[in-house]
Parts: sequence; C-alpha cells; structure tokens
Amino acid sequence: MAKDEREGSRLIDDYGLALKLLAPERTPRISREEFDAHRHLIRHGNDVPVLVTAIKARPDWLVTANTEHFTEDVAARTGLRIVTPHDFLRMCGIRLPPG
Repeated sequence: MAKDEREGSRLIDDYGLALKLLAPERTPRISREEFDAHRHLIRHGNDVPVLVTAIKARPDWLVTANTEHFTEDVAARTGLRIVTPHDFLRMCGIRLPPG
C-alpha cells in the first residue's frame, strides 16, 4: 500500500473513531419561526440554522473554525461555549504541531 493510501486509510479510521467518541446526535430542522426569532443573534444568515440548533441542543461545546461569525459576542448572547477546533483540542490536552 502506497504512503498516500495509508494516510487516507488512517484519516478515515481516525474520523470513524472521532464519530464514535463524540457520539453526534441528529436534530430536527429548524422552523421558519425559529429562524426569524433568532436571526438577530448572528450576522450571517446562513449560520442561523447552526446557531439555533446549538441553542436547542445545548452542547457542551460548539466547535467551529468560523470565528468571523461565531464571535465572543454571539457566545455571550446565547450562553454557548464557542471554541475553535485547535483551542478545543488544546483544552483536551492534545498537543498539535505549530501552525
């Protein structure tokens, strides 16, 4: 097996393990009323369904690389703990190579 194939296989295995450990849950689609009621909380309209779903699901963490829209202000107004993937892994004690 070539190096690229091994790398791809390892990534698939790692993703499968992450899904098992994180135990993601499926949530119902938000309604138009929920969208409209929460639209004022975030600047980008495409992010409203993600935000409303998180508010309803009350996850321990909302992990996103979208720090342009999921800001500290959004976190404060919704009570969600919003972090980047890098910060989340660092808080979990996982050391990542620099940048």
